Amino acid sequence: MHITLRHLAAFVATAEYQSLTAAALHLNISQPSISSSIALLEGHYGRRLFTRHPGQGVRLTTFGTQIAKRSRKLLSDALDLESFGHRDTSLGGTLVVGCFKDLAPYYMPTLLRTFIALEPAVTVRLKECDFDEIGTMLNDGAIDIALTYDLLIPSTMEKTVLAKQQAHCLFAQGHSLEQHKVVSLKDVARYPLILVNQAGSWQYVLQLFHSQSLDPAIAFRPSTFEMQRALVARDFGVAISYTRPATDRSYDGTPVCVRPIADALPQQAVLLAHPPASLMTSQAAAFIKSCINAADSLPVNEDSGAEP
Repeated sequence: MHITLRHLAAFVATAEYQSLTAAALHLNISQPSISSSIALLEGHYGRRLFTRHPGQGVRLTTFGTQIAKRSRKLLSDALDLESFGHRDTSLGGTLVVGCFKDLAPYYMPTLLRTFIALEPAVTVRLKECDFDEIGTMLNDGAIDIALTYDLLIPSTMEKTVLAKQQAHCLFAQGHSLEQHKVVSLKDVARYPLILVNQAGSWQYVLQLFHSQSLDPAIAFRPSTFEMQRALVARDFGVAISYTRPATDRSYDGTPVCVRPIADALPQQAVLLAHPPASLMTSQAAAFIKSCINAADSLPVNEDSGAEP
């Protein structure tokens, strides 16, 4: 065979870090060795695996993306084979987990702690992403698996649901909505709306209103969930959210009031998006199993009517 596991490891590291220099540092080998491995692979296939962008690193080509997925799987299987028969040997290798950045602090620490306790020899790398980035990175093989909501997931990926969240309304203490135990979308639409400016997210929330022929005015479009909560706490508008931290206060300590939505809105799934089993690494499969076992300990917004 002309292709070795060392060649594939150099290729996969370059795909992950999008940099020959960073890949060389990660593997503790010289950059010329990385370049040589990539050149050999490109020569073997007769096609480019990367496009070069001076000053911005490298990016996988469409063909390179296909090879990266299979290379990750092959390297994972090789590690599995190496430890086969040694049941006291933990699974090794690397797992790259993508996570929607506003969901990451809510769920990932618990899931990560559970997984590391089961597989301490696996090196886990986290990449916090926007919704649209997660889909691209899954397709490109830049991440092995992703924790996200059921939004903008490529049709080529499979889904493992961990929890389902109810929508709730956020508003400032002293707001006129505070007198209600539950609120309707019609009630909410009377006030300026603060939307998180995430592709997929703001469209989803607006569609909830549009389905009832409501067209709320938009006050602000912050890029993060915590900025949304901070603006709500200071009475710049109201918000609809499926994520609810354990403490109903913004970063500066200002209370955020929370009420359930009276309308029959669809629940939003918190899930793992991942390739089908034939392309999944052993590390990703182990992570899914670990997350399923930990799912009962994850927070769920079944009762959103508590006072702040």
